[in-house]
Amino acid sequence: MAFLRQNPLQNVLRTCTRKTILQHTHCSYYNFRKAISRNRVTYWSTRCLVGLSSGFSNKSISNNVISRQVQQTLSQCNTSDDVFEALNGIVLGSLTGPELRTLCQHIETITYKDLSKYAWLHSDNHDLSYLQLTFNHLLPQAMEFIINHEKFQETVSAVQDNLNNMDIKDLLECFNCLLLVGLPHTSDLVDLVVDRCCQECPSFDLGELALFVKILRLLNVTYYRAYPLLMNRFVEIFDNSEMTRDHCWKLCMFLYHSTAMASSSLMFKVITKVAEHLSDQQEPTQNIEELKWHLRLLKISHQQRERAETLQQTNKILMQKCQESVLLLADKLQTRDISEVSNAMKSTFCFSAEVAYAIQKRGVELMKNEEDCTIDNLSNLLYAFQKTNYGIHVSDSNIINQITNKIFENIDDADVLILSNLADNWARNITCTHQGLVLRFQDRIIENIDCILSFVSRMKCVLRYLSRQPFIKKENEEVFKAKLFEALQYKQFGMSTLPLSLIITYLLQTTKGPLPDFLYGKTMKVIPQCRLTGFHNIIQGLPKMVKPYDRKLSNQLYTIKQKINKNVHRFLESSTTFHDQFRLSLSLAVRMQPSDPNLTKTLVEGFYKFSKPFAYDIHLRKTANILRQIGYYDKELMQDMEDYIVKNAESVNILAVSDIMRLYSYVGHSPTRSEELRQIIIDKLEKTELGVLEKVKLFYNCGHLNIMPHYIFKNMFNLEFMEQMDAFLEGSLNNEETTVENLVMDLNRVAVLEYPELDIPWFHEEFCQQKLHNGRELLWGSFTREVKDCLYEVVGGPDYFKSAAFTPYYHLVDYEYVVDGDNKVLAQRNIPYTHSLPGELQRVAVVPLKINNYCYNSTCHLKGNQLVRLKHLEILGYKVITIPQFQWMSVALSDWSAKVDYVRLKTGLT
Repeated sequence: MAFLRQNPLQNVLRTCTRKTILQHTHCSYYNFRKAISRNRVTYWSTRCLVGLSSGFSNKSISNNVISRQVQQTLSQCNTSDDVFEALNGIVLGSLTGPELRTLCQHIETITYKDLSKYAWLHSDNHDLSYLQLTFNHLLPQAMEFIINHEKFQETVSAVQDNLNNMDIKDLLECFNCLLLVGLPHTSDLVDLVVDRCCQECPSFDLGELALFVKILRLLNVTYYRAYPLLMNRFVEIFDNSEMTRDHCWKLCMFLYHSTAMASSSLMFKVITKVAEHLSDQQEPTQNIEELKWHLRLLKISHQQRERAETLQQTNKILMQKCQESVLLLADKLQTRDISEVSNAMKSTFCFSAEVAYAIQKRGVELMKNEEDCTIDNLSNLLYAFQKTNYGIHVSDSNIINQITNKIFENIDDADVLILSNLADNWARNITCTHQGLVLRFQDRIIENIDCILSFVSRMKCVLRYLSRQPFIKKENEEVFKAKLFEALQYKQFGMSTLPLSLIITYLLQTTKGPLPDFLYGKTMKVIPQCRLTGFHNIIQGLPKMVKPYDRKLSNQLYTIKQKINKNVHRFLESSTTFHDQFRLSLSLAVRMQPSDPNLTKTLVEGFYKFSKPFAYDIHLRKTANILRQIGYYDKELMQDMEDYIVKNAESVNILAVSDIMRLYSYVGHSPTRSEELRQIIIDKLEKTELGVLEKVKLFYNCGHLNIMPHYIFKNMFNLEFMEQMDAFLEGSLNNEETTVENLVMDLNRVAVLEYPELDIPWFHEEFCQQKLHNGRELLWGSFTREVKDCLYEVVGGPDYFKSAAFTPYYHLVDYEYVVDGDNKVLAQRNIPYTHSLPGELQRVAVVPLKINNYCYNSTCHLKGNQLVRLKHLEILGYKVITIPQFQWMSVALSDWSAKVDYVRLKTGLT
């Protein structure tokens, strides 16, 4: 006791008996150490005090010597053999907690350094490397030498023996390192560590909480008892601590790892508090890791934005701060940072043109270094150079081609994680046009099929890709489908139906002819068990089953749809968010195209429930997207959208405005506040950079709605814009090229016919001759054939009218004839070849209007393209006669003579 009286613990010892100390340290070593630390007691003195109570007093000085020896020895090791050889002279059971932590960290570092033989391994990120080894079923093989070595087992035993005496942070760090080097999850140490952590959880600090929840995610067993303890402690810390930069970072880390167990209300509080803290910071973060945690929090906030309107402003703060930080740190980003930053910013709508330019500039610099052109780095870079979903920025196709060529050279080095990430990239935004790469990539999928099917996240990416890009080799497709059928029949996926729904969706799309009895039975069994995501997946597969008519297949599809309809109300009743309602509508109203108008009406009313009044842009855009895809016209809802845009003119995104214009144009809605909308569009275009495709789409829709600013027409059809468009078309995909060319042609037609005062010439004569004359034949159906046959009788035979005629601006006219001043039909041989007719002659256009030419919920409201077509025919001097299919199929026109009389009445011909 003489030694103790000379150190800083003497005041404590005067008030504590040896028995009290022994009891306190025996009950809670960690709490006692923390209490001592708060009184500024040194770690060494604390060690001495605990040594008295737990039998370590005789080893205190020797342990300090061992600590220096361990540090010095391990720092000279380059391989795992060196580490274990260096430990031969040390009794590992005598090491303290900090020494064991140092040892475990060295083992982890050296182990992953030894794994450099795997070219695809992200060796600088051990957590990701661990996932890669797991995905590839290589973890036991890669770690076999380590986990079977007697010194590793002795290290595990040392941790286990000293488990109750170690500081909890040292224990967590040791355990995390041991897991990452392959410690079996069946080891006794796993349960012992979790038990200790559950006991100590009420005294954890935020860093310890974040590390513990990360460890729980690594384990393949769910420890449900730990979740409420974690959340209770987190709430206690969150409510009673002051926000600092370090605190903010750890909050993001904990919430990211615990989204599955955190309540929505807690998420809102944390996200809001972090956003408030960031908004108070004068300077953006200059730490890349901190930035990535902020982006992860932004993704969580973005996913939760539909559950709380208050997150709208919070999201804007987070987005702004993350954008500022990315611009500041762009020159320091590595390839692993570029992939995560780009992906997070795109998925949260903040990948602006300025941010894209900065990241892509850094990516080009990294590509110049051959060492950075490994397969893992190339797959990371692709995230920055792919096109965005939201039209903000389009990358240079030449750079994408360079990356694609380099990936082709290194594709044999790709593992399951990289293959699935490439599949996800190509399925979402970039269609890989390198045929050799596609072929070899699909071969690699077959080579790794067992590993891919073992993990739902990887399987989902690959199946999404193969739905868009089928196998080139038929033998590969047969092998892949055989594996899927085998997994469907024998593989155990636990309680989740998500993997089953993914497999069923793919097989529904690719199975030719009637469904095999096993697949049909499995589909019928899974549908009632699915949650909304799985339900949505299966429905997505049904419309893609485009096959020749087969009675058995037709009956199977009908029965599957009936099964789906029976389960619809289960989801309608449980739908509690706008996101759920959106997915239901997308599944049922769009994918299945139901003939039940009551169901569609119920779904649309769900949008009223969750979106009115519109809280922010994303609700507006998704609602517009669904209504457009259904073709649903609701004047009141259209007016609400218009009011939202005008009310939020300063903050609304131009893409939201573009989506609304697209909806209005599609369903033929004339905006009531067109002047205000025109000015908003002008203001937004001055402040926002749009890609060529997005500009053309916006101009096309505005032109149809007659709210296009005149100066845009003039600027669009000039040499500068045409050069921009040519540059875009050179690097675009075939479908994009066709889309842009057709939209520009249609817009040119609108400018010429509806804005003659602008004197814009017709540029597309040659284009229309090449493109449109090739598709001159009408797709005849029973309705159009009957109208044609009736015209035979009314006008006097086929010599008196033309089918599939074209106007001078290449509008397609179903049936055309010419009458004189007495309304008598002229024979076609007597009509001049020029469009303009002499005297009192007039062209008449007979236009059969099919059911799908009208909005889904209306038999009188035509879609926008039909309204524009009829308007242009009238401008060109046609007398337009419409024959609606609704009337043609009515009871009043059930016999042939009634149909002929109806045509005669509509045309006025006797």
